[in-house]
Amino acid sequence: MEPAKPALRIFAASDSYGAILRTAMVSYLRSKGIQVEDYGEDKYYTAGERVAKSVAAGRSATDSPPYDTRGLLVCGTGTGVTVFANKIPTVYAVLCDSADVAKNARSINNCNVLCMGQFQTSPEKGQEIVDAWLATDFKAPCPASGNQPWNEEVFNFLTKSVDEMAEIGKPESLQISGAAKPESGVSQEGKAAA
Repeated sequence: MEPAKPALRIFAASDSYGAILRTAMVSYLRSKGIQVEDYGEDKYYTAGERVAKSVAAGRSATDSPPYDTRGLLVCGTGTGVTVFANKIPTVYAVLCDSADVAKNARSINNCNVLCMGQFQTSPEKGQEIVDAWLATDFKAPCPASGNQPWNEEVFNFLTKSVDEMAEIGKPESLQISGAAKPESGVSQEGKAAA
């Protein structure tokens, strides 16, 4: 028997250009019995940061785990919120404009923050995207795998990638490994010209 999945909790926010779609998706998620904490409207970069930090923390200040904690972000294009959400370690935000992209993002990238653009996504299409994102588990069959289970090599790669991806963005990971360091005060180009 498979262990019970933790309850799903979604943090949501948008800028003013994504407010209509965000409101529609929050209502849709709640109609499915999913707990949603809606942070409302803010600047796109603030909305992205707030949701991403909540997802990374795994909970809000008022509750206790365990939750499968995810995020939903919307702005006009979806790009701005995606950029700023991805600045937070352990957040994997993906801009999804179709159900297939959402399935691939969950299966391959362990996407825990769904980003959408109101300019190109109707509420009806948004529901399709949300449903695909919710229904797909990490490493599950998806369009990129031909809707078949991943082969062992890819499955193992995806499994290992979670720990490796979590290290990216931490201060100690910001050093570029294997990069030659120029001598102080002299660039590599200046050294060659001398």
